[in-house]
Amino acid sequence: MTQEYDEAVEEEPVEEDEAAEQDRVTEQDRVALQQVTMDDSEYEEFVVALARKYLRLDRLQRREELADYQLIKAMERLSSTSRVLRAVQERAEMGENFSAGQREVPIYAALGHETHRDAEHARFIHDYLRDSGVLEALDNAPELLLSNLRRTAIPNEDLALLQRCGVEDPEAEITLLIHTARAFAFTKPSPSEAMHRAAERLFKEGRDMENSTPPPAPKKRKTLNGIGNLLTGFVTAGGNALLATGTILAPNPATGFATIASAAMAAGSIFKGLGDLRGE
Repeated sequence: MTQEYDEAVEEEPVEEDEAAEQDRVTEQDRVALQQVTMDDSEYEEFVVALARKYLRLDRLQRREELADYQLIKAMERLSSTSRVLRAVQERAEMGENFSAGQREVPIYAALGHETHRDAEHARFIHDYLRDSGVLEALDNAPELLLSNLRRTAIPNEDLALLQRCGVEDPEAEITLLIHTARAFAFTKPSPSEAMHRAAERLFKEGRDMENSTPPPAPKKRKTLNGIGNLLTGFVTAGGNALLATGTILAPNPATGFATIASAAMAAGSIFKGLGDLRGE
């Protein structure tokens, strides 16, 4: 899976979101869409309808146990790298250099190597979300879904997922991610395309980190923040895909609601990460 994936990504270089202005709706559209707000019951009804229409429970019923195992493995891998990344950020803020041991192996390059390898796991999560219908649900009306996102829609399971990523205060992180998702509600690309780009971006950024010296502090901070947001987004996205499997054993509108809402929050983290890596 790794060699074929690496070659595929190298053939499709990551675009720097050329013509970024085209990736945004017009100000007139933004103002019009911002007028559409929902109360809690309306939002739940809307999200449950998305789940009922797009979650492909028949496909999940036929899923292999190996696929679930691979999803959990991918989440563990990405959350582990996220914890390492946060430790590297902490050391950098303390003024320590990026080397270790007698061989002077640069920690920054080592982190890049792991990030480079993690791209295949991010891609697996993307594909799992696509096959389960979660991405299609996100793409249906992202402006409404993201702009109306709220804390009551986010399952408490996401607290544990964020802790696994090394987040010290997951409740505060959820609040920030909700506001981030709202801020990116009126931007393009679509959530599914953003996740696709994010997996490619992990590959590119990891390879660049692995093969170059650490950049100046501001650039380095943006790079690490961006990668961290991408990793967090993919981990929480993978977790909501596992939530969706619960609707098979006992079809439950609340579970579908939490699955889509959690994915919306994950999309916000992905958008933020891509923005950080573009230097925004």
